Amino acid sequence: MDILNNESTGQPSTPDPQCSICLNELNNKCYTNACEHLFCFDCLQRWSNTCLEQCSISDPTCPLCKQTFRYIYHSFDDLGIFETYTVPTLPSPSPANEQEFRQIAFSNRMIVPILIYMNRQNHTRMSTIRREIKLDELGNNYRQLNHHSPRNFIFRNPTSLMFGIDDNFVK
Repeated sequence: MDILNNESTGQPSTPDPQCSICLNELNNKCYTNACEHLFCFDCLQRWSNTCLEQCSISDPTCPLCKQTFRYIYHSFDDLGIFETYTVPTLPSPSPANEQEFRQIAFSNRMIVPILIYMNRQNHTRMSTIRREIKLDELGNNYRQLNHHSPRNFIFRNPTSLMFGIDDNFVK
């Protein structure tokens, strides 16, 4: 079956003679093993490499229908002979790497709650320490007040001694 030409009319099977990627006239027409959408070979090749690099998927997808493909058929001649470009694939993760990844992910799931708990405990301890420091400061201020009072007395009741009045006055 000739995909580039419709059997009944001999016309291209894609009504648009444009590449859907660059939107220019098709240059070195190509299509994938998954669908019959036509593109420029350079455009589809760059698209497939970008898919692999940025999407981290094992096989690239068609920009139009999103079907995955492995081969690009291009450089068609008048006899229908073409070349096949095999899209490079990302190496699949080895079981050791996957196991290591799972262990790290599990460790992170365990560490985060512990860190949150420790943060709350530290906040509680710091609040207690701040309260104790404030109480100590108040106690020190009170002692300093007593130390600097006249005659080192603690005045609880107003007496003549507080006002420096003669002792005979009180009698």
